[in-house]
Amino acid sequence: SLLTFAPHRAVTLQVGQGRQFYGHGYRSILWSDAAFVYPFAKASFEFWNGKIRYSTMYAELRTLERLPKGEVPESLFQPKSASVHYLSIIPHPNLEIGIFESTIWNRFDSSGTHPPLALAAAPILGLHSAIEGLDAKNNSMLGLNLRFSPGKKIKLYAQLAIDQWPTRRIGWQAGVQL
Repeated sequence: SLLTFAPHRAVTLQVGQGRQFYGHGYRSILWSDAAFVYPFAKASFEFWNGKIRYSTMYAELRTLERLPKGEVPESLFQPKSASVHYLSIIPHPNLEIGIFESTIWNRFDSSGTHPPLALAAAPILGLHSAIEGLDAKNNSMLGLNLRFSPGKKIKLYAQLAIDQWPTRRIGWQAGVQL
């Protein structure tokens, strides 16, 4: 289910439950749609006739670890939140360069479940990584997405993901989509 509101041709606001995908190709190492559905709120903006696109998303996620048993017979899964920001620059119709940031906010510890941090709602690319770092309890990841189309039916793409910089957790992929 999805509710979309577009007050202007360059602004789209969405609230719903589903999956998101950032990148190109069959699967993305940045943020893939191979996951459970989750509730989210997303805002997308376009500038200069779509040559610059910016989107920011806030999502409520669950881990596969259960909360301690309470008064109900089956305990719930531990909550996490996600903030995702993506800036796409299209200097030429055949070339796209994207900058990605995601932060998974840990909302459970030994003292229990915590509400989301107000910082998680800040829609500024790079802010969460600058404040939290790439190896903190609230895990941030940075990424780069490239797409080049040498012809009408061929798309070359590449992605680079950087997570936990001091331990060199870096991933990349490249491919061709026909």
